[in-house]
Amino acid sequence: MAKINKFIAFSGIDSAGKSTQIMNIVKYFIGHGEKTKIIWSRGGYTPIINTLKSIIRKITPNSIPEPGKSKYRDKTFNRKWVRILWLNVALIDLIVFYCLYFRWLKYLGYIVIADRYLWDTYIDFELKFKKDSFENTLLWKTLVFLSPSPDSSIILIIPIEESIRRSKLKKEPFSEDFKQRKKRLELYHDLIKKGRWDNVIDGSGPINEVWYNIKNKLE
Repeated sequence: MAKINKFIAFSGIDSAGKSTQIMNIVKYFIGHGEKTKIIWSRGGYTPIINTLKSIIRKITPNSIPEPGKSKYRDKTFNRKWVRILWLNVALIDLIVFYCLYFRWLKYLGYIVIADRYLWDTYIDFELKFKKDSFENTLLWKTLVFLSPSPDSSIILIIPIEESIRRSKLKKEPFSEDFKQRKKRLELYHDLIKKGRWDNVIDGSGPINEVWYNIKNKLE
């Protein structure tokens, strides 16, 4: 292992194999005497935000929609002021989370492995807040400018049908339907064309084969 990748970011649609390959990477680095930190994140769903939402729900029940699709959630987010408030809070939180916390972990000597990162969040926001032009806001531009660049960014690509099959096997909660996954995958392909990831890897093959390809990229 000639060069240590101190920050690795994984992307891809649900059930693309991110978690499985991240565990392979952890074992790989532990074998080289390195300490790792896995961080899963989505805009509006970081540990800080989730804790805050739990506290608010306990103090004022039904004030914030529960996770997952519901009529109450749709009605709440149809209000523009709610969307803008949620978006701004999520962006400020991500600026702290990505720009400060990630760098602090690297300073402490951890190899940071992000399960979803900046461009996954971009796609989430594009699907939810496109009409609010979030990408033109100062907060989004600040997040993109200040977020640390991964030493290695990897996106796993699988067909939508395979994604749904794997999700059913894992019995994932809040699983997206075919139409939503199709939109998400199209956005990933658009960003791939723009060069947002260093490595685009077919995640539909056998686990060991996918890991072999990832390991070669890391080395």
